[in-house]
Amino acid sequence: TNYGSYPVVSFKTKVVIDDKEIINEHQVDTTLNRGTIEFSIPTTTPATHGRYLRDVQVIEVNDAADGYPSDNQVETQLLVLSESYPRKVVMEEFTGTWCGWCPRGMAAINKLQHDFPEDFIAIAVHSGDNFEAETYAPVLGTVAGYPYAFINRTIEADPYHGLSQEDYGIKNLIESVKALPTEAQIGVSSKLSEDQKEIQITSYSKFNVSMPDASSYVIAYVLLEDKLMGMQTNYYSKSMSSQTGFTEANLPAELLPYYNSSSSFLATYNDVA
Repeated sequence: TNYGSYPVVSFKTKVVIDDKEIINEHQVDTTLNRGTIEFSIPTTTPATHGRYLRDVQVIEVNDAADGYPSDNQVETQLLVLSESYPRKVVMEEFTGTWCGWCPRGMAAINKLQHDFPEDFIAIAVHSGDNFEAETYAPVLGTVAGYPYAFINRTIEADPYHGLSQEDYGIKNLIESVKALPTEAQIGVSSKLSEDQKEIQITSYSKFNVSMPDASSYVIAYVLLEDKLMGMQTNYYSKSMSSQTGFTEANLPAELLPYYNSSSSFLATYNDVA
């Protein structure tokens, strides 16, 4: 992006991966004058599998050093694999019975479980109600609002709209995350004791990259409970339409059941942490 008064006609980039430098010169086809362009930087992939730090810098603009270098550098992770395991997407949805907008998160989970029956895992994390789990307290302190969602603990988004205001936009986000490569495979099985008072859990993890420092990986177990009953506040109700502007005509099909419900209705909660 050029914020300056002079047009950009060329620039030079440097990429450092595994202590190797790659210099590329870029010619701007259309003179960049107070605008933005996207460009590709060819790089060489390291031969050894693993995670690498990729440092990308713009080192010259118009054959001269840029006078404002502070925003010319970005570091990203490069993952090199010979094979990738199928990825499962975990969405921690932050919700509460008191949250009038949270029914859209419930609707999204129902659709996602239908659309991705083998690849999607929902965890409903309640806050401020009878279903709150104490062990999630440190995470709740980082939530920006309700409803909210963490996708594989790397992306924060609305559990229904995703990263946009699109109806059920979360589906596009789940698809994009599902397509990402994975460096580890994890599996879990469980067995209930005869007296039904103890659960024995067995899990395994298999990496397809060398992990010299495995301390950065943690396995966490979340026990989920279904068919919990409670009174849910509902801002999508017809009785609230004069305040919210939502009508039967402008609500998507998955939210219409909430339009025909009262502003507080008896709800069934599944996948509760």
